[in-house]
Amino acid sequence: MDKNIPIVVPDGIDNSKSISSYSDKELSDLKKEVFWETNQFEKTASLEISLYDLCKFLKRKGFGEYKTNEKRIADKQLVRWDNKILKLYDIDNIKQFIIDYFNQSNKELYNIGNPYAVSYFDEFGDFTWNKKQLMNRLMRNNIFSKVSIPTLWKYNIDNPKLFMDEQDKVFIRFQDKIVQIDKDNIVEKDYSILGDESVWETQLIDKPFDKIEYSGEGLVEKYFKKTCYDMNDKNSDDWSENFSLNEERWKSLKTTYGYMISQYKNPEEAKCAIFIDKDTTEGDSNGRTGKSIVLNSMEYWKPFKDVDGKIPNNLVGHHSFDRVDLDCKFVHIEDLYKSFDFETLYNKVAGRFSVNPKNKPSYSIPFQHSPKLGISTNYISTENDASTRDRQHFVEFGGYWRTCKKMGEKPSDKRHLGKMLFEHDFTDKDWNDFYNFGFKCVQEFLKYGLIEADMGDLKNKMLRKEIEGEDYTGEYDWIVNWIEKDRVNDGGDKLPGISIDDLYSKFRKSFTLHIMSNGGDSFYKKKFVQSLYKVAENTGYEYNGHKRHLGDTPTDRKHLKGNANGSPTYMVIITENPRFKKVSNSGDKTTQYGEKTSEKSGKSKDLEVSDKKWKELFDE
Repeated sequence: MDKNIPIVVPDGIDNSKSISSYSDKELSDLKKEVFWETNQFEKTASLEISLYDLCKFLKRKGFGEYKTNEKRIADKQLVRWDNKILKLYDIDNIKQFIIDYFNQSNKELYNIGNPYAVSYFDEFGDFTWNKKQLMNRLMRNNIFSKVSIPTLWKYNIDNPKLFMDEQDKVFIRFQDKIVQIDKDNIVEKDYSILGDESVWETQLIDKPFDKIEYSGEGLVEKYFKKTCYDMNDKNSDDWSENFSLNEERWKSLKTTYGYMISQYKNPEEAKCAIFIDKDTTEGDSNGRTGKSIVLNSMEYWKPFKDVDGKIPNNLVGHHSFDRVDLDCKFVHIEDLYKSFDFETLYNKVAGRFSVNPKNKPSYSIPFQHSPKLGISTNYISTENDASTRDRQHFVEFGGYWRTCKKMGEKPSDKRHLGKMLFEHDFTDKDWNDFYNFGFKCVQEFLKYGLIEADMGDLKNKMLRKEIEGEDYTGEYDWIVNWIEKDRVNDGGDKLPGISIDDLYSKFRKSFTLHIMSNGGDSFYKKKFVQSLYKVAENTGYEYNGHKRHLGDTPTDRKHLKGNANGSPTYMVIITENPRFKKVSNSGDKTTQYGEKTSEKSGKSKDLEVSDKKWKELFDE
């Protein structure tokens, strides 16, 4: 595909003016717009459309076929390039454009000697087709189809080149100005900074924005901030005083919001933002914590689509995500069905975003131009493997707004916000406050990166579900209790450790009936070992850490101790893991477990000490 096809600016002629106001050049250009002709048979005439001339007209107006990859047989989307703005079209939209364009035209243009005059004759004499006759012809439904318009412009990802956000710079595109944000400055720019680049029409924000001026906490910031409130130790008669801000989670939410606003796609930081209630339990659909309101507010920043995640076909069916357009920059998946497998979103998050719309050509959006994803859900997944976690970014929401509802109050009440967000009484000042708050969030993201607060509660819920399934049967709590309370007394923290047989016998006393009804000892003992390993490794401990270099399964780390009768005993030692040490510096980027991330490779000093300790204890 030729990436250097010259793009002609649409002529932009106003065909509604009086004849006397046109220059000779304009009259000549108007004459080139004629794509209708006379089909004359003796004294019978009909007005017909010249498909070739129609395509030339559409091309003059900037219409083309947009391809998102280099394949010759790749599906194409119809677009119009108009003064550095790309607009999505389909056949119906193009037909409407043609009708609207000529409906506004001056009827004098159709008279003899004028640009739109096309003659015909009948038994009454010679005539030209008038405006009404042309409009009647255009309003028929057989002007053209997509397969019959092969001579339009051939557009692609590189032509016209799109104006993009950068890794360290974000551009908020309003109708009349651009706000440029980096980690140190927030400044207004005009559209001259586009140079020869273009933007999608839907990227231009049409909501009120006046100026860059942070004048304190606006309504949206206040609402968002309350989603990060947790219960405190007070016992006030005023329920709202029993909540306090979780500073760590507030910083996480702000950097996450800034990440979602940014249209830059970093392949090393391709994440799906997942909003979940802090106190969620499987099957609990109370919601009302603010997750959807925060995610849905993305529609005021960029081209946006929402998807009902409770319907499996919307996420994994043949026509999944079929409402996502080529220009879409954010997708909100509302809730998830119970058996949802996050792996189905891998490519959507970190690769090309493929779409197969119903009754329309399929297409795929390259990663750099594809939408970011956000999920609001109460569904607790058991997926905790590295590939999945690398693509997920969790933000927990507290119960302040849910409690508000339970107490018979609403966020719009005077004591809270005083109005509903983004509705008819949302003033220009409210919009200005909202956008300035968003600018600050982008700036925090550029400064600190994508911060994930401590996710201990959610991680424990995921582990519990993985071990116990849909029913809370108690195995998880028993293992956690043993590790935290009885492990040291049982010698499970040091040499020689505790035998798996002895530990399983203790466990069996509490779960005899459950074990017998779920496969018996031969099956359940293996499950117990797997569960012990998972809980230890995911809650700040190491399972036979001296064997860590051999792999990441209980079998890899199997530690056998010989005894008098020659039959080795499977021993387990559970020790604290230095990799889970908390980081106190709030400016550091944190991971799922609160550990500080590092750009340098290699082991930490804590791990080197740990390895040395194990080598001294074991000669293996």
